[in-house]
Amino acid sequence: MYTHPGDGYCVVIPDTYSVLQLEDGGVTIGPNVPAGMEPGLPFLAIEPAEPAEGKTAAQLADEYVAFMLGGVEGIEATLSDATLDDAAAVRIDGIPGQDSNRQLIGVHDDVAYRLWGELATVDYGDPYAEASALYSMVVE
Repeated sequence: MYTHPGDGYCVVIPDTYSVLQLEDGGVTIGPNVPAGMEPGLPFLAIEPAEPAEGKTAAQLADEYVAFMLGGVEGIEATLSDATLDDAAAVRIDGIPGQDSNRQLIGVHDDVAYRLWGELATVDYGDPYAEASALYSMVVE
């Protein structure tokens, strides 16, 4: 189990995964790698917590999608209801990037959390299964 020293959340992760603490307060969780290297696919990133300022997860997700896709024609994100530690959250699929990713924005006690994972694709085989399992462990 990993407990974030500043934001206070905890995450259960497999023994074969490690946590890389980033300078901005975020973390990356991925397969164990030699010291000094960032985890490869699959991985899960948790951004530093921020005040939600009274906004819901749905409102924050809409703002995030508008920011990421604003003015881009032909690309649509899919938003669906989810939970994060029994708090309302929104799952976002379809945000373009170098690799396929899934994002989750949740709000708990007026604190906003954003998680995103490079989950690869079904074509990746075992890494895809591992990434899906990691995402499920953290979210469920």
